[in-house]
Amino acid sequence: MQQKRVINIQVKPLNASSGMKIVGDGSFQQKYSRDDNAFYPSYSAILPLVVTVAVNLQDPDGVITEGPATLDRIDWYLGEYKPANKIAEENSDYEISTSEDGIPVLKVKRNTPVDEPFLLIGEAFYTNPKTNRQESRIEQQLLSTIYYEASLLSLMADSPTEVIVDPTKIDDTDSANWQVQVKAILKSGEIQLSEDNAVYWWYVKDGQYTRLVTTSDTWLVTTPNSDGTFPRILVVDASRFKNIKLECRAAYKGEADPAPASPTNAALMVQYNIRVDLPVFQNAKQVPIAGAYITINDIGTEKLIKSRCEITAGGRVIENPEKYYNITWKATNADGTSSIIGYGEYIETTVKVLGITYTNPVVLEPSVMPKIGSWNVEGSVYNGIGATPAFQFGVNQIADKLGAYLVKCEDGVNVEIIGKLKNNNWMRFEDGTLAPTTVNSAEEDKGYNIMYGWTQTIHTIENAKVGDEVVALFGEEPFEYNGVQSVPIPPTLICPGLPAVVDGKFRSMYFTYRAGEGGSSGYLGITSFNRPDRTYPKTGLSQFTTNDYAVAHNADKAKTVPFAPLMDWHLLNITNALMNKFGTVYLHDPNKFGAGISSNVPVGSGTNSKITRVFYQLNKGDDNVFQRLSEQPPFCVDANGAKKNWSEILSKYYPRMECLKIQMALSYAAENGIEPDVDFMFDGKSYRYHNIPGAKTLLEGEMNAILTTRIYINNLSAWDVSGNPITVYNIGVTIQTSAVYGMDLISADVFQYAGAGIEKVMEIEDETSGGSTNPIKCYLCREQDKLTLNKDYVKDARQLFDFQESPDYTYIGTLPSGSGYFTDLIRGTRLGTLKKGSLADNTAYIDRNNYTSQAVGKVVRLGHRVRGTGISSHASARYVYALAQLSYTDAPSAGGFQVRLPEETVSATTQNGSDESAAESE
Repeated sequence: MQQKRVINIQVKPLNASSGMKIVGDGSFQQKYSRDDNAFYPSYSAILPLVVTVAVNLQDPDGVITEGPATLDRIDWYLGEYKPANKIAEENSDYEISTSEDGIPVLKVKRNTPVDEPFLLIGEAFYTNPKTNRQESRIEQQLLSTIYYEASLLSLMADSPTEVIVDPTKIDDTDSANWQVQVKAILKSGEIQLSEDNAVYWWYVKDGQYTRLVTTSDTWLVTTPNSDGTFPRILVVDASRFKNIKLECRAAYKGEADPAPASPTNAALMVQYNIRVDLPVFQNAKQVPIAGAYITINDIGTEKLIKSRCEITAGGRVIENPEKYYNITWKATNADGTSSIIGYGEYIETTVKVLGITYTNPVVLEPSVMPKIGSWNVEGSVYNGIGATPAFQFGVNQIADKLGAYLVKCEDGVNVEIIGKLKNNNWMRFEDGTLAPTTVNSAEEDKGYNIMYGWTQTIHTIENAKVGDEVVALFGEEPFEYNGVQSVPIPPTLICPGLPAVVDGKFRSMYFTYRAGEGGSSGYLGITSFNRPDRTYPKTGLSQFTTNDYAVAHNADKAKTVPFAPLMDWHLLNITNALMNKFGTVYLHDPNKFGAGISSNVPVGSGTNSKITRVFYQLNKGDDNVFQRLSEQPPFCVDANGAKKNWSEILSKYYPRMECLKIQMALSYAAENGIEPDVDFMFDGKSYRYHNIPGAKTLLEGEMNAILTTRIYINNLSAWDVSGNPITVYNIGVTIQTSAVYGMDLISADVFQYAGAGIEKVMEIEDETSGGSTNPIKCYLCREQDKLTLNKDYVKDARQLFDFQESPDYTYIGTLPSGSGYFTDLIRGTRLGTLKKGSLADNTAYIDRNNYTSQAVGKVVRLGHRVRGTGISSHASARYVYALAQLSYTDAPSAGGFQVRLPEETVSATTQNGSDESAAESE
């Protein structure tokens, strides 16, 4: 008989886990702002909070697939799990629904008051796939709201804050590959605020100054909002700079409120640094292609030697290295002498060309330097004679390192920088404290000077012609461009305007009393430009007296350190940097910084009120007649019928502006927040300033402006051409000057001797006054401590001056005949070699006629004066007046000086580290 067997089958129950979760965006905890009576986030029928209960199943036996359970439905309760609290279908604050994925959900269409938090309970029903019975899980979640507090705000970086763009790793021909995104996000606690409740501003650090990003920034890709703010994501074009420092600042705003005008919480700031850089250079080696082995039979033959330069950087071999590096091939002989034999990734030569012999093995090797590009050098490259560069590199970081400094040197040896002045306000140091830049009395005078320039070594290729291009390039490290090597500019400061002479020394300060000789009254009793209680630039100088007044600061007056007469080389380097900054050589454009106190610009009908001009009315009721300073009015200055031009009538050619008056009047405007295009009073005179198109403005932090002042003279006694006394009813004079990033660069008015280091020797072959065919040989010295102070200025032919025999002065060429506009400037000078162009081109005007009064057979050193005068029609930042000997003096000839700084002088000067403070102005 068969026996029955009992089999026990054990089925383990499913493990279930569950939780309430949000579908999409939202939060169980809201924030309520008492500022704008708004919830964050805010829930409504349009944008509800969507929640569900998720149930996950896990089978210990492994029969059932693990994962989320399929829900049959979810019942929802408020506050307590009981039938009376179940959410009904008709409750308008809630909607029981199904998501697009078929999941049961609850849409919460109401905000939770701060004082009414509530418990949301969900019972999720599902069918147990093992038992085929319906089961449920209950979950609950507190919905609440807290008050929004400003202290909960934080601004966070939403992208890396340090970004390096390596052009060797990208296809740099595609502009999209150069674009870099930097992101920030404003949060309240852990909640990210939407654009409706967050306002963002982006700033860029320009030198020492941090300013708002604007659409004039060529590297900007992002379009700003209509109110000048930006989205939280900023896109920049890294091909337009070598490094850039950005800041994002933010503020909270209510949805219905206007955006704040500026950030109010300094703590809400994130900084970013983006730089373009080549990988770390490791080595450059020669890879032989042909002619690697030379036998004795090859000596003196045309056997080909060909090699390639292989550059390793960043742990890898750089492809197409010639794109990123200048490669120079050098051949070094057995005796150690070497020569350049070619350029580029590949070199081809021969045994014969290299001069290889049994006793002269030649080493062929490449040397490399980072090639010009936005990652290495900044500056301008010009094609042709146009004043606007064909293209530029960088964001003018070198120009932005220029600045004005208050300097003292009490012992004639040691130079101390008291502090850096604000870029737009020389009445204050950069840290905001008052600066003693105004001297009110001799007793108050401490011998300080305001000087301008770089306080670190800068490297440059100065307005040089390289191939078919003209370049003006700068870098903080040595560099090379197409075989042309940069030269260093030691830390040097120059006078930013025309100096006075006080106690036998040049001074660059603003004096509110008559501290030294200078200025002159005009004819007919005109004293408007010769105030007895103010100090004017010292004129009537020669190059020799300019030298004397400069080195008078030094303990050893036979030396040219630390102080020296103004070297045109330093002045031109600053000029080149500013031309780079503003993107044109034509800074003296009447629609840019203007032509200053000159006669460049026709006055026409007189409708242009921003140019230097004079008008007169002989009789009441007459029309105004407008003239340039170079023109003569119809009346005479004496009974003998003597006529004069306006420049002579007003001040006998002497300066019209007091020392540093331009910069201090603009500083006053910045100090007091005076808007452009309105009259304001400063130091007893009325002024008006005008912003420069495309340039950062005075109130935005940079001293870029045209400054005008007007003088009126009524009932002036004069004579007619017959010698009869007359009364000129009315005369009006408009004087226009400018500051170019703080420099009085193109205001003209009078000449300035800037001949230190640039010597021109005229060989007299034609003694005719005004002749322009005499050869003029030019010499250049870039080193301040090597300057000559020798006062010899005329010798017999074939005799040499001291500098012509000195290794410190280099012969750089002979000027062509004739005065005029010249291009192809000799490197480091304003001396051109090709007569071509106009006032509006990339040229320099050279007046090189002979007014030396020297006989045939003599050689004479020529003075070197720049700027231009009131009667000049060629005044510009590159004008040079070289037609008289160094000893020549006249009324419109001022001087200049500079001071050489030891390296690292600026280390403690970014703020006013001394106890110096400004005295109150009268």
